[in-house]
Amino acid sequence: MEYIARQDGRIGTSRFLEVASDVLRFAGIRFTPDVANKSGVPLLTSQEAVEHMDFEVVYIRTDWRDPAIQERRKAAKRYELLIPADIPLILIRGV
Repeated sequence: MEYIARQDGRIGTSRFLEVASDVLRFAGIRFTPDVANKSGVPLLTSQEAVEHMDFEVVYIRTDWRDPAIQERRKAAKRYELLIPADIPLILIRGV
């Protein structure tokens, strides 16, 4: 989405922030296995996400030349983490 918005001129410069993994312990967080605003995409708890989402392709070294791995990575790039609270600035780098 960011790439297309930048190409369309809807945003000028992108800035990516690094958020500490401590946010994974926040109460009420949810994961989505696709973009969150897409119809029919389920909200998953942390435990459900571990059971249903492909974190291996996200966090473990894989052969990116393999077409099957490329498809898994493409799907994983749409994962979203929804955090229902403010994130303290101390947990964000690049601000």
